[in-house]
Amino acid sequence: MSTGTAVMLTAMDWANDGSVSGAGPSDNTEREALLRSGWQPYSIRVGDKWVSYSRSDPFGATMGFASSITEAINRGEVDQEDVDEWQEVMAMSIAAVSQVAINKTYMEGVSNVVEVMSDPKRYGESYINNLVASFTPFTALSSAVETAVDPAQREANSPWEAVQAKIAGLSEKLPPRRDLWGEPIKSESGLGKVYDFASPVAVRQQDIEPVDREIVRLGGGPQRIKKRGTFDGVPVSFKQYPEVFDEYVRLSGNGLKDPAWNMGAKDYLNAVISGKHPMSAVWDILPDEKRREFIEGTVRDYRGLAQRQIMADPKFTEFAAMVNHMRGAKQQSKMPVFGE
Repeated sequence: MSTGTAVMLTAMDWANDGSVSGAGPSDNTEREALLRSGWQPYSIRVGDKWVSYSRSDPFGATMGFASSITEAINRGEVDQEDVDEWQEVMAMSIAAVSQVAINKTYMEGVSNVVEVMSDPKRYGESYINNLVASFTPFTALSSAVETAVDPAQREANSPWEAVQAKIAGLSEKLPPRRDLWGEPIKSESGLGKVYDFASPVAVRQQDIEPVDREIVRLGGGPQRIKKRGTFDGVPVSFKQYPEVFDEYVRLSGNGLKDPAWNMGAKDYLNAVISGKHPMSAVWDILPDEKRREFIEGTVRDYRGLAQRQIMADPKFTEFAAMVNHMRGAKQQSKMPVFGE
């Protein structure tokens, strides 16, 4: 009991100064900003790297429990004045224990099933794809080899593509998964391919952009582009147009240069936030609520520019024709019907 208490108190102290992570924020945009910086949950910061402690049970579970509670208090999800009330303590404890438990490798299957049952429309397709991919012979070895050869994570829109994404030599044929800023998401530790292939301990190198730091500070920001959404005013599914989706995410993230500044969205926001742009004078006087609106509005504007460029690109003529047809059908449905 004394050892466990000492581990908890130490973990809470480290979590307070940002040296240890717990479950992390519940807001998806804030969490993704942290992940883009190299942060990872249930890890210890060692220099400029985050090293996972999730396999160091039983003390790993104790550290995760203590760190998650501390994070919840620091983010204001729980009022510090109410922490002495047993209901608040119990609620935090249940949430922290459940997050630590489902994070374990041996609980991954159970947690995936729970996700599907709670929101089948959101998680159902990815669960089926991953389930089919798990029947690939030597799945773990094949996946480890593929990650070492091709560290970029890949988009999978079907069960076969989920299998393909785990096989070295085939995965490169799929478009990469991209983050909010259009950068490929990679499974790299920064310690070399041998470590990435052989070590079971997850390590990620930290390198946070000014705009991502600000999104974390503000408690959220713009959402990533989804495969089902609105494009140029009409609802579309990008699953049938993976090349368009890849180009749209890349352009709107940082690949497209605004003629006014000759910068992509990420570079522009980094310059404004860092005080290296004429718009920095405006940024400095904005309250936090308006700063978040500024970031979200900038991302929205760049997505509009990317949409126009894609619609004019000869490579995507078929997609543009589909969008124009759907827009026409939408406008037609709004026209009044006159009787004879």
